[in-house]
Amino acid sequence: MQRLRWDGVGAPAWRVLRSRQWVKNVFVLRPLVFAQELADRQAVLTRLLAFALFCVLSSSVYVLNDLVDAESDRLHPDKRYRPIASGSSREGTAAVMALVLALAGLAGHRLPGDRPSLSSPPGYLVLNLGLLLRPEAGGRSWT
Repeated sequence: MQRLRWDGVGAPAWRVLRSRQWVKNVFVLRPLVFAQELADRQAVLTRLLAFALFCVLSSSVYVLNDLVDAESDRLHPDKRYRPIASGSSREGTAAVMALVLALAGLAGHRLPGDRPSLSSPPGYLVLNLGLLLRPEAGGRSWT
């Protein structure tokens, strides 16, 4: 079975976000079921916002990962087709995308309201950036 593929304007930018990976962020919706809060409108909206924030933040990490790994991805038989490695997305544009996505995710985390479920996006971002940029993983050294 062949996947549908959009190749129109903006397609490389959309692909670099790895939106197909967003399904992993559904984990933030689990408390609605386990806490039996599906009928609580505020709880549902809070969890949907958390899902959106994690999608934005995870995309920022994916873009940064592709930037860091672009050189090695170009040599990989499958990864060489990723937008940054293939050159269909410019590295400078991708860097701006990663920064804007990270800032948007963190700004959304700071929206007013009582949402303890939204306390983990900054931690998620810091953890992933630490894993991505550690020298033993091939990340760039900041020293």
